[in-house]
Amino acid sequence: MGLAERVGDQVGCRYMTLDAQPDLEGWYESLGFLKNRTRQQERIAEAMLHHRDPAHVAVSMRFDLRRAA
Repeated sequence: MGLAERVGDQVGCRYMTLDAQPDLEGWYESLGFLKNRTRQQERIAEAMLHHRDPAHVAVSMRFDLRRAA
């Protein structure tokens, strides 16, 4: 995260994204990440379509590098 924050403006990056394990979502939120709600809804719908447990779907999250500056 530190490197992304330092070079974000120089390389034109606005967001850092990640796929969090569901049990680590709160930890990433404590670092400033936000859930990509629309993408997560799509992931859950796809998991259900394929008869997978939506509770085990990775959580799409993003960190706004400009907010950190």
